[in-house]
Amino acid sequence: MQAAATGTASSTPSASIRRIEKELNGLNITSPILSAGPIDPKNLLEWAAIIQGPPNTPYENGQFKLLILFTELYPLKPPQCQMQTKVFHPNITEDQGEISLDLLSTSWKPTTPIATIIQGIYELLERPHGEKCLEVEKGKLYLENRDEFNRLAKDYTDKYAKQ
Repeated sequence: MQAAATGTASSTPSASIRRIEKELNGLNITSPILSAGPIDPKNLLEWAAIIQGPPNTPYENGQFKLLILFTELYPLKPPQCQMQTKVFHPNITEDQGEISLDLLSTSWKPTTPIATIIQGIYELLERPHGEKCLEVEKGKLYLENRDEFNRLAKDYTDKYAKQ
């Protein structure tokens, strides 16, 4: 994927498409974002991104794939982000890849750029939230037995996030 728009969803792009095109053209692909952009250049509403696992975490050296889905209500409404790589994490559901991140819900602002969303997901890998979690047992393990949590998270990273 590259950071250049080559197509639009229609001949007269909506405000959502214009905003996505602007962000895509200005997107700087640098660590921890390995790649980000539309899956199909003709459909700017569906993106894929890959982020690297943060160093000194059980996710280190992993590559984590994200699906980012925009609607015509973007940027008034945040995109839906889904982790495509199976990950052992209290804030990301194992079966659906649903991500619990305030930036995508209660803290959403229409001025939030896509790069900030991806960075927020990276920071969630770096610093999980054990108190507010989608995976309650994983959150409990994170808070009560960090060594075991880290071992299991590293096992998942080794199994599912290594290319």
